[in-house]
Amino acid sequence: MSEFKELWPDGPIFSYSERGFALGMDSVLLSDFADRGNFSRAADLGCGTGFLLVSLLYNNPKLSAVGAEINKSAALSAEENIRANSFDDRCEIICSDLRNYKEIFAPGSFDLVLCNPPYFKKGCGYSASDEKTKIAREDLHLDLDEICFCASYICKNRGSFCMVMRTERLSETICTLSKHRLEPKRLRFIAKDEKTAPKLFLIEARLNAGVGLSVLPNLYLYDKNGDYSPEYRRIYHLEV
Repeated sequence: MSEFKELWPDGPIFSYSERGFALGMDSVLLSDFADRGNFSRAADLGCGTGFLLVSLLYNNPKLSAVGAEINKSAALSAEENIRANSFDDRCEIICSDLRNYKEIFAPGSFDLVLCNPPYFKKGCGYSASDEKTKIAREDLHLDLDEICFCASYICKNRGSFCMVMRTERLSETICTLSKHRLEPKRLRFIAKDEKTAPKLFLIEARLNAGVGLSVLPNLYLYDKNGDYSPEYRRIYHLEV
């Protein structure tokens, strides 16, 4: 039986089931970046065990959502997490290959689409021995171009697509988003501290939006003393 724990004090509960994947920092930061409280319907492409959905549904009582996940055990864990928080009347988990997105989603039906995609291209040298980790790490089933095409297909006009990616793929990401009429609007780099170069970035693009990108201040995880930064503590609901 799954063991549920609060994600933060007095917050939603979540099960870190062995069937699914570990909750990563990148998902937590993406949730905070995307959650601006003015969306009515959201989709998570490759939802894993459902953290992004649980977090968004908890913070936005009027939001409805759909999560798609190819891994059966992760999808089952996502369903458990949704039910445990009584969000099952507002959220559906679909276990399917995202390459079948036209069968899963209606076109233009979401004003927010999220994705924490595999960071590495297939065969790039960052492979893993087990299939589950390999799928999470490499774009074996869906590459960046296909993800952006899917997002543009299911986004409403001027709808938002938010994702996280490694900095070495920034140029590729911006070009691919633009190719599919997803205009980059917000960009934020994530760095360990002020002395360390960013390794990740968060980006929001909007379908058929005008040109104009806002580069936000860097998000630092640690301060100059090596302690968690105030923003990290806010995002993780730690006492400041």
